Amino acid sequence: MVDLWQKGKRELRGNYRVFKVYEQELSNPVTKRKYSAFLIDSQPWVNIVPLTPDLRVVMVKQYRFGLDSISLEVPGGLVEPGEDPADAAKRELREETGFEGNIIKIGEASPNPALHPFKCHMFLALEVKKMGVQSLEPNEIIDLQFVPLQDIPRLINTGEINHSLVMNAFYYTRLYFSQIKDARCELL
Repeated sequence: MVDLWQKGKRELRGNYRVFKVYEQELSNPVTKRKYSAFLIDSQPWVNIVPLTPDLRVVMVKQYRFGLDSISLEVPGGLVEPGEDPADAAKRELREETGFEGNIIKIGEASPNPALHPFKCHMFLALEVKKMGVQSLEPNEIIDLQFVPLQDIPRLINTGEINHSLVMNAFYYTRLYFSQIKDARCELL
């Protein structure tokens, strides 16, 4: 049987603006041997799948430092301290795209439970409409892409969409449409 490991001292090893690195002492419940684990902690994240009335997904194309490449993604970002994830989803959607719509929480995921103690909350935004202009942060350059919903599986299969949390958001979108028996499920 797998049990929780007993926690010992936890020490901050680095504070890097959007995340902190902690060293956590742990004790194996079977052997009692002590180990150190490193955790990368952050505020929770949100991802939003914005769907227009004509079934196009408002996506963002931006440079990603980690892979040194351009990435096709859904809008998303960090939840501010004390902010509700649904409010963060509305804010990120508006800031990154200028669009607004009916926000529905469709799921949440652990980005990497081996390292990250926070969640990514997934939202679907229905009937989105352009309500303003982008309000980007100084380090953001984002091009909007309007992708037909039925093209999403192909873009995932070809690797044009390769961000795992974005793929996860589309999975939850498909589940949502399936559960309410909506024909849009067949497009994903």
